[in-house]
Amino acid sequence: MKKFMSTLSLVFAIVMVMTSIVVPASASTTTSEETVKIVFYKPDNWGDNISIHLWNAKSYDTSWPGVKMEKSSKGIYTYQNKNLTSCNFVITDGNNQTSDLYCNGYVGVKDNKVFAKSDNTIDIYFKKPSNWSSNIRCYYYTDDYGVVSFMDWPGVAMKNNHSDDDYYLYVTGYKNLKVIFTDGNNQYPSSGESGISVSASQELIFEKNKYTVTNHKYMDFYTPSSSANVNKDFHIYVTFTESSHNNVYFKDENDNVINPTSEVTTRKNGKYFTDYTVKFSKEGSYKLTPCYIYHSGEVQVRDNILNVNVFSENYYGGSYLISDTDVNLGDTFTIKQYVPAKMHYYYYDSEGNELTPVSYDYKYESTGTYAYITFRTTKLGLNQKFTCKASHAYAPYGRMDVNQEIAINVWKNI
Repeated sequence: MKKFMSTLSLVFAIVMVMTSIVVPASASTTTSEETVKIVFYKPDNWGDNISIHLWNAKSYDTSWPGVKMEKSSKGIYTYQNKNLTSCNFVITDGNNQTSDLYCNGYVGVKDNKVFAKSDNTIDIYFKKPSNWSSNIRCYYYTDDYGVVSFMDWPGVAMKNNHSDDDYYLYVTGYKNLKVIFTDGNNQYPSSGESGISVSASQELIFEKNKYTVTNHKYMDFYTPSSSANVNKDFHIYVTFTESSHNNVYFKDENDNVINPTSEVTTRKNGKYFTDYTVKFSKEGSYKLTPCYIYHSGEVQVRDNILNVNVFSENYYGGSYLISDTDVNLGDTFTIKQYVPAKMHYYYYDSEGNELTPVSYDYKYESTGTYAYITFRTTKLGLNQKFTCKASHAYAPYGRMDVNQEIAINVWKNI
């Protein structure tokens, strides 16, 4: 009997251990927008008894007419299942029903069409052209699987941003939008053309007859070059979403403070652009952490560390952007790269993709040999950063990170 109890205890212990390591059905590495959430915008002529019928939904397949959808507000019903990432479905009120539809993640359903949703914001900024009136409106729609809009033309009024010419609008609930601006007489894009595409967590910025779409970032520091000379001006640029900060400065890896010698701030479309000038007293490779005072405490922007190589006053090395920082989509920009003997340089975008040069020309100048490397812009966005690697002629596949970075802004002229 004692032996039987010991064996039973052992089996029980094993079962308990196995139970403790089983991952619960609700556990998932997917995000909330990757799991099934269906928001249904009920037509006015439908009843309120809304059900959803699922198939290709693993163990959650239903029998007709399905399960009840939860009423979240007037005319809006929701079904959510955190254990699914996709399914087929039909929505019905018992008399009316949608077509056979497909859901992948977080979606909305309106007018028998599915569109991707997101809880992240789309920021829209518009600087009024001089020949437009102040009646600035924004019409937006989604076109994931057919056009869906929740507004009539000419859209919603944009908010004025403390300036006669600056307007803004924040939109939530869509993953992808098409945007059209109008004042009732003027319009961009023109009638018959698709709206400007922008996605959740991005910003659409329209100004001076050009626009760009860029990933949203509360604060972004960048430099047009990562090479500086001792005791000479070096420029660091920053874009702020708002101005509730002051006393910007920089710290090197040893926590030595480098204060700007000057700064110039301009305000455009609800964002602040500041040009900080700094000087370095000695040569070396610096990793600068931007810092600022918010209320009474220091904030370090550690996801935006700047690599700067500082050379002697009379040394001309490193890399420099010799074209304008603002570049039109499809146009080229050129980097002047100092080239020691038998070295070759390669540039990469922020996603690690190698850029293909339009041209790569060597020039011999009084201060050394330089490569003039020209690339063509392929996508919109502010502060697009390109990093550099180098290889030696005798080891062409051993590319080294040389801590050099170039940044440009890419716009689309209209």
